[in-house]
Amino acid sequence: TSSVQVIEMSKTMCKGSCPVYTIKIFDDGKVQLEGKSNLEFIGSYTGSVSKKQLSALIDEFKKIDFFNLQSEYKGKITDLPTTYLTFTDGNQSKKIKDNYGAPEELKSLEKQIAGLLDSVSWSKK
Repeated sequence: TSSVQVIEMSKTMCKGSCPVYTIKIFDDGKVQLEGKSNLEFIGSYTGSVSKKQLSALIDEFKKIDFFNLQSEYKGKITDLPTTYLTFTDGNQSKKIKDNYGAPEELKSLEKQIAGLLDSVSWSKK
C-alpha cells in the first residue's frame, strides 16, 4: 500500500533569517523534509512520527475545524514569512495561506508541526 500525504507545511522567506522549508507527513507516519535555508537541515531528509503523534496532529486539525477556516490570512505587513498549510482527510483537502492575522489555533498548530523539526530523527536522503 502506498502512503498518502495527510499534512504539508511550507514556510517561505522573510526579511530576517526565517527557516525556509517544506515538511510532509504521510498516513503511515513517514515524514519528509526539504530544507531550503536558515535551518540545520538543508536538503532532503526523511524521518517518522509515531501513530500516536500523527493522530494527535490530525485531531488538532479537526478540533480547529480546519476545513471551515479561511483559505487566506494576510495583512499589510510584507516582511513576514508566509506559511502554507495543507490538510487532506479522505477526499477532502484544503490549503491555507497564512501571512498575517490567522487565528491563534491555526498558529499553534503550525508551531506543533514546526516542532517536528526538532523532535524527529532525520536521516539524509
